[in-house]
Amino acid sequence: MDSVVGKPAHCQKAVFGGYPDCRALFASNLLIYAQINQMIGQMDSVYLSNVNLNEFSDTLADVQNYMYKYLEIKDSESLVAYYRAEQDYRSLLDSLNFTTSDNPIRLLEKNIRNMSESYLLAADETVQAKRGLNVEKYKSSYESSLRLYRFICHDISELNSRQFRNNLSSYQTLRAALKYQEVISLWCWALLWLSALLS
Repeated sequence: MDSVVGKPAHCQKAVFGGYPDCRALFASNLLIYAQINQMIGQMDSVYLSNVNLNEFSDTLADVQNYMYKYLEIKDSESLVAYYRAEQDYRSLLDSLNFTTSDNPIRLLEKNIRNMSESYLLAADETVQAKRGLNVEKYKSSYESSLRLYRFICHDISELNSRQFRNNLSSYQTLRAALKYQEVISLWCWALLWLSALLS
């Protein structure tokens, strides 16, 4: 029987991988697709990391601002808002690296986490001193917390910049891989149909 579903047998053989060269090109194509999907996953991960860092900055600012507001007017609303922001920030800290690493990004995460623990301790001391009307104590604790706050903001900004550069590099690599994959795909299909026509 010369055909199945209206196609000559030799064309079916070419299209469905009867030729070793075509099978190799097809396998190469699949490998490129897998690599691209992996890079896209990495880019998504980096993007989410940048989003999380923005959340870090916003929540840290809330802690600092509500603490300052409580020191200024000492109202229960500011105190409740401070404790809520402090708990939110502590929850975010759990996502940061806490182990020693040679990776600059992981090392920055560790530094941010360690400084944040010290910052939250100083902030709590500030609030407790204010509640206890210990003016000298809350002023000195506030200065310590403010200094740590600025250091943390600097490191978060640096971490954000490093992750953005990594993201840009991954994007450029992805573009090159997509271009290469496009060329390989065209050659593969051209060879498949040419083989079918010549058979």
